[in-house]
Amino acid sequence: MNNYFSIAGFCIGFINLCLALLISFLGKNKLHKVWSCVNYSISFWGFSMYVTGSTMNHGIAFLGCKMFTVGIALIALFYYHTIYIFCNLKSSRFLIFGYLESFFFILLTIFTNFMFGDKVFFSFNQFYYFRANFLYNFFMFIWSIVVGKSFYELYKYIRNSKGLTNIQAKYLFVAMLFGFGGGLNTAPAAWGFNIYPYGQIFVCIYGAVATYAIFRYRLMDIRLAVSNTAIFIGVYAFVLGVPFIFGYKYHQWQISTWTMLILATAGPVIFNYLRKQAEDKILEEQKRYRAILDTTSKNLNRFKTTEEIIQHICNVLYKSIGLKNVAFYIREGDCLLIRKTETNAGAYQEEIKNKEFMEYLTYKNQPIIIKEMHHNNHKNKQNINGIIQETQTEIAVPLVKSNRLVGLILLGEKNDGSLYSDGDIHTFNTISDHLAVAIENALYMEAEKRRNEEENKNKRQFQLDRFASSMAHQIRNPLNIIFQSVDDTESLVQKNRSNIKEEDYSLIEERNKDVKESCGRISRTIETILNFGKGTIELRKLKVSDVLNGFDILNKMILKKYGVKLNINTEETYPEVFGDVNLIEEALIIYLDNSCQAVSKNEIRKVDFKVYRVNGDYVRFEMSDNGHGIDEKTQKALFDVSTSTKGTEGNGLGLFRVRKICELIEGSKDGFFSGGRGQGAKFWIDLKISAN
Repeated sequence: MNNYFSIAGFCIGFINLCLALLISFLGKNKLHKVWSCVNYSISFWGFSMYVTGSTMNHGIAFLGCKMFTVGIALIALFYYHTIYIFCNLKSSRFLIFGYLESFFFILLTIFTNFMFGDKVFFSFNQFYYFRANFLYNFFMFIWSIVVGKSFYELYKYIRNSKGLTNIQAKYLFVAMLFGFGGGLNTAPAAWGFNIYPYGQIFVCIYGAVATYAIFRYRLMDIRLAVSNTAIFIGVYAFVLGVPFIFGYKYHQWQISTWTMLILATAGPVIFNYLRKQAEDKILEEQKRYRAILDTTSKNLNRFKTTEEIIQHICNVLYKSIGLKNVAFYIREGDCLLIRKTETNAGAYQEEIKNKEFMEYLTYKNQPIIIKEMHHNNHKNKQNINGIIQETQTEIAVPLVKSNRLVGLILLGEKNDGSLYSDGDIHTFNTISDHLAVAIENALYMEAEKRRNEEENKNKRQFQLDRFASSMAHQIRNPLNIIFQSVDDTESLVQKNRSNIKEEDYSLIEERNKDVKESCGRISRTIETILNFGKGTIELRKLKVSDVLNGFDILNKMILKKYGVKLNINTEETYPEVFGDVNLIEEALIIYLDNSCQAVSKNEIRKVDFKVYRVNGDYVRFEMSDNGHGIDEKTQKALFDVSTSTKGTEGNGLGLFRVRKICELIEGSKDGFFSGGRGQGAKFWIDLKISAN
């Protein structure tokens, strides 16, 4: 005999059996396995109602009631076990108690008639149903404790959790209210109350909603889910209720039929209208920031550099959505380097080098929900753990252009604790496409700018070399005249030797000697400059003492100009080195001039010059001072053309000249500088020992 009780029981049994089989097939962890047991138990309970409600045979109905009681015990047991795993409860004592008491009552039900005697009673003029006795009352008391404990633990978890698991817990809690509320509607009849069990159909909602919450990670906002459910129930209670009133109460079946036809047609329209109004109200904030992000993505072309794009995007994402943290990575070579962060929680890795993870981002080419990968035990789970660290990142947005990963955005939790919706994911997907194009274009323009600057720098260096060679030729002519003038002066002095006082003669001789030595040095320097322009410097074995003697002669005018005393620290002997004495002296004079200028405004002017061996392979010539130091920006281009340590007083050629000299004489090419703003400066040249 079919009736509502048996039909509802069959629906519950069939729907939950399908869910159980689906979970068993798709489930990947312990939580899924235990939840499938819950659905199997509900299915067993539902089919027991079908057996009980569809038969007029006393014995079969009695068997159905026993099945019904077994199903009740299993549902409470496996549901608490689900909550135990989901909430990560520590103590297992209550779980053990639940298993012991459940199997005790199940065995008692199957093998004895102690639970409700050996009789069933005809109820509601439709089916046979059992009557509760003292032992059954005790069973229901224990059962209520297990179910109450499940509600209590889940409520505590909702209070203390946040993010995705908090929303899942809320879904489970609402599902429990539907499920156990509907299931308890079958209890009053066992105590003889004339209350028909219409509510058990809500158990179908319970199983479906809870399964959705456990398996689905892009969950609908719980407020939206509840409002849609309430609107659906309200609309269709009206759509179906009014025709039934006309039919059953007033027996106006023709009016009832026409009313149902009209309301059934209007029902979906009314539901969609009310649903849309509720959705607009609930998702007002999300729609606001999505509009901002859409507008931002369409206006990225007004930014010309990656720095501007990254700064603007991070600022918009952080403030408009209300995020706890956001990070922007740009690809450079085979790794992702962090370029910008906005955060009030956690820290990010400075670079991401994991090749497999980067390939996965490129392959997906769409926003990735991090916790989905964690839950599904994705092969990149360990990589993500290393990258995310303690930032509680929720979404990874790869920026891919032409199957190449350009960058990556990591988005943290929202400040209000709400989840990212499907609409959010779609918006991030759209903005990532625009961003990838904008970033790639900006990177191309920056690379072109650097290339042009390098070409201009090389061109200028070439022009400077040519200009220096030209000047060297021009200097040679007046230098020859000076040489000739000195010779003529010496001849004239010799002819008039008798008319010149001895002290005057000695002074003239000394000055002529100085002029000749200086002219000779200038002549050798000119030759070096000409060879330098041609790139044909010939390295020779040099005595360090020759370099030091020449430097000692040349530094006197500079030290006198700045009023600086040079502290010299040298050893007695040095091995021979490779180089060109004139070029080395020139580099040291440039260093000395820079140091003297740096300390010129100090009360204590300290410049030190040291010569010592380095690692047994080099002799180092080191100049240090206690001057104003050099800022970090200038340090990066210290030995480039037009970079000066003297501000507006310098021309930016001195240290560039040192760099070129070191390249030619095969001196140290690594770090000619150490020091910082306010810390003084230290410059050096390393020359190879000839024996090596």
